[in-house]
Amino acid sequence: MKTAIWYSCLVLASLTLVAIAQTPSSQNSSDAKASGLKITGFNFEPKSTSRLEVVPVQPAGSGMTPTATANMGAEYSSAPTRNSQYYQYEKRTEVTRYATLRVKNEGTKAIKSVVWEYTDPHFKGDKELVYSAATTKLKIAPGQAAALATRVSDYRDCGMPMRFEGGVVSVARICGRQTRKTTSYYRLEAKVKQINYEDGSVWKAN
Repeated sequence: MKTAIWYSCLVLASLTLVAIAQTPSSQNSSDAKASGLKITGFNFEPKSTSRLEVVPVQPAGSGMTPTATANMGAEYSSAPTRNSQYYQYEKRTEVTRYATLRVKNEGTKAIKSVVWEYTDPHFKGDKELVYSAATTKLKIAPGQAAALATRVSDYRDCGMPMRFEGGVVSVARICGRQTRKTTSYYRLEAKVKQINYEDGSVWKAN
């Protein structure tokens, strides 16, 4: 139980710190000039979503704490029944992480989509992977700024600690009881790998 709580705190602390820090990428000036796309920032952002879930109504005297009225959905008055058992709707709030890459099109051609990757150390079997890839289909006109976002995978029982050295943010992945694995630390960054333009042309990173 203590281990689970420790990992939850670790993830929450990491998420809070990374969300505050706008992390510069490793994009060099030649890539920005050749592609026309300049990276202006990268970070992880938490987003909250709510949904309604059907749960059984606890009978009186069961010792269960009744649902707070604020957590009941509007459908409560017409809650469904199953085999004479009463059910109600309860509100569930979930927090998910998104990797967000902020860019600006400083070129002369409109962009149709961007292929990019970001630091996300994790394991695939016994192989340690450093980056996760994303493709964002979004028209970005010349002179326009945009935010490219992708949902970060939830690696169960794993936390993402971070450290600061010489102004550089590095992250790792520490997994608990299920896998008991730890990655190395890697610089937190995002890289543009390919740009597809509206005119059919393509730019690829070297």
